[in-house]
Amino acid sequence: MNAKELRERLTLENILTVMETLDAEPIKNDESTYTMRTICHKGEKRKLYLYANDESYSFHCYTECGQLSLFDVVMNHFEWEQSEFHKCIEFICKVCNISLIQTGFGKESNNSTLLDLSFIKDWKRKMKSASRSLIYDLEKPKSYDLSLLNMFQNIYPVEWIELGMTVQTLKKFGVQYSTQYQQVLIPHFDIKGELVGLRIRNIDMETEQRLGKYGPYKLFKRFLNHPLGQHLYGLHIVIPTVLRKKRIMLVEAEKSCLIAYSLYQEESYVVALCGNTLSDVQRNLILMLDLNHVIIALDRGYKVVGSDEYDKWVEKIKRGFVERLKQYVKVSVLLDTGELLSYNDSPFDLGEDVLIQLIDSKITVN
Repeated sequence: MNAKELRERLTLENILTVMETLDAEPIKNDESTYTMRTICHKGEKRKLYLYANDESYSFHCYTECGQLSLFDVVMNHFEWEQSEFHKCIEFICKVCNISLIQTGFGKESNNSTLLDLSFIKDWKRKMKSASRSLIYDLEKPKSYDLSLLNMFQNIYPVEWIELGMTVQTLKKFGVQYSTQYQQVLIPHFDIKGELVGLRIRNIDMETEQRLGKYGPYKLFKRFLNHPLGQHLYGLHIVIPTVLRKKRIMLVEAEKSCLIAYSLYQEESYVVALCGNTLSDVQRNLILMLDLNHVIIALDRGYKVVGSDEYDKWVEKIKRGFVERLKQYVKVSVLLDTGELLSYNDSPFDLGEDVLIQLIDSKITVN
């Protein structure tokens, strides 16, 4: 049971029952309006109004909270955090005697429902009123002048082209090359398209062994780094499709995002985490997009299916992604339970045929 399904099942009688249970003392004013105590912020004034029009129900607190949904009222009353939203669902279902039974795992259905995220939107309004950004936990990260990219060349390693990245895609994402240091330059942009960091991929084998494959670009004595967990790589490019399709696919590395865009162009909804964990900021950003479906497509982090390593990897995905998203949106996982991929391969590494097989066998939650 998600919020959209619950909202569609609730009757006016159910809503009034919830309010009575919370000691709001609802009183009918006219055919479509009820007044009650402002339990949304522990108040006593009868300034919380319920408007019931054509099977559409909404609340408005005229002393502090503003416009609210039923979920907002309950969440505010109990002072629950966003991560405790499941408690809100459980409470309403219990009070209204509505079953919480879910279908569990299975193939994606065509009638998937969208969670009502009005309480998150209300949170956004409150955060804005406090002059803070919802996307970033702290202050907004610094951005750089785009002109610094002019010092590099639009040339690309043959290996990247052979992996399936097109020159057109690499140009669109601003990928460039430093012949001096034999490094691929991967600019990172925020959701608004501002340059927030510059990553490098070392091509020279000796440099790679000494410094690693990836790292921040160093300009003179300054590293142009940024917190990778503050953004979703490629989102500024694919956001029109993400919003239109109401779905997003999460991969680990930038190259997987670039291969996806090379395959599907404007139809791609793939973004990179730049790691195999989901930060709180990235999760909040996903929730703010008001999506129906999140697809997790990490690299294969195990050698043998059924091994302890495999079990730990599945548990990592469950705890780090599924449990933190499933109460808000449908979640699917691309998990190679055969031998389609090798250890550390991305679902995008071996071509579209393998990718399609993994998508067709995905595990869909809720």
